[in-house]
Amino acid sequence: MDSQSAEAEVNGKMTSANKFRIDTVSFEPMVDSIYLRAGRMRYNQGSRKRAWDLMFSHASVACLLFHVDKRSLVFVKQFRPAVYANRVINEFESGKLASDIDWSKYPSELGVTHELCAGIVDKSKSLVEIMHEEILEECGYNCPLENICKITSFRCDVGTAGALQTIYFAEIDDAMRVNEGGGNPLEDETIDVVYIPMEQGQQFAMDETVLRPPGFMFAVTWFYANKYAKYRDQASSP
Repeated sequence: MDSQSAEAEVNGKMTSANKFRIDTVSFEPMVDSIYLRAGRMRYNQGSRKRAWDLMFSHASVACLLFHVDKRSLVFVKQFRPAVYANRVINEFESGKLASDIDWSKYPSELGVTHELCAGIVDKSKSLVEIMHEEILEECGYNCPLENICKITSFRCDVGTAGALQTIYFAEIDDAMRVNEGGGNPLEDETIDVVYIPMEQGQQFAMDETVLRPPGFMFAVTWFYANKYAKYRDQASSP
């Protein structure tokens, strides 16, 4: 697949404001990140000496939001550099070093994902309080803490990081809307809020042209197994 194919793939998916556009891409060693630390763990397993390269990263929280007035699932859309770089290197420039690639040929939409509203656990607050803050910052809704219900937790990227993510579900409505959302500019976040009608949610989650992480698909599957019938029946009630 070449750069012309990359352009064709994203044709029609450009945002009106083109807020996710990037340029002047370059790469450098990661030496002082506050989010990730790389390491190599050495250990004995039975009679074998082994080593494993891994990353230390923060735990995180994520929430599947259901807007009861819009009867829609609510997601966030944002540019993810890791997805962008991985796709370019593995799908379009296989075998090349990042420094040898003309990144200007590749549109940023190759790395634009749809995700649950989420954030890392880097504050001295409860998980549900952190989730509340993320819903407010990213989506613009002041969702009461009692509306934010835990679904489950699991380990992410078990081959490289193994960090814990806790997944929640929450109902929101128009009365909770206090701003447009869009993320925290002090944290370099640029986010669109996306509403998907609940009748289209399963198809959207299974669409392989939509870039989405496993937690997104899990949460949507959970919704249709545990919540969809309730909202469907409410809509059909006189």
